[in-house]
Amino acid sequence: MKKHMRPPLNEEISYFRVIDKGLCEFYGINGYQLFEHTRKRSIVFKRHIFMKLAREIKIIDVPYGVIGAYCSEYYNIKAYDHATVMHACKAVQDIIDSDKSFRKEYNLLYDLIRAKCEANNAFVKAKLELIDKIISAKNPEEVEIILDSKKVKEFFCAFNDIKV
Repeated sequence: MKKHMRPPLNEEISYFRVIDKGLCEFYGINGYQLFEHTRKRSIVFKRHIFMKLAREIKIIDVPYGVIGAYCSEYYNIKAYDHATVMHACKAVQDIIDSDKSFRKEYNLLYDLIRAKCEANNAFVKAKLELIDKIISAKNPEEVEIILDSKKVKEFFCAFNDIKV
């Protein structure tokens, strides 16, 4: 990895995985196909869309180089540096500007993935709050009461599409 590129943080990895999962669901492909070592135009373009979404959805501010490092490190493909990610973002933006049907498709995809990222963010925050409550509990009975509360069960079940 080049000196000016840092590896993605855990928070960023979680965020990237939500984006790549949402993108794969939207286009009906799997994660391996999205980041396989290929130059097929259809796959490369979807990879470019991933990079633009990762840069554009501002749940957390992610530098271009970190997006490239994620693609390189977690999917074992050639090194992507910040210039590659910048090029990908510009290529997608050019098509958004010139193709109305793709602009509608991209906006729909953006809205769907943004909602998933915000939900993921809310879930992570709730999990951290729960951990703080457990840590601050004075005895095992308090921990049991916290974990047994209906509100906690409903929240986590709703997130995993499970009925209480």
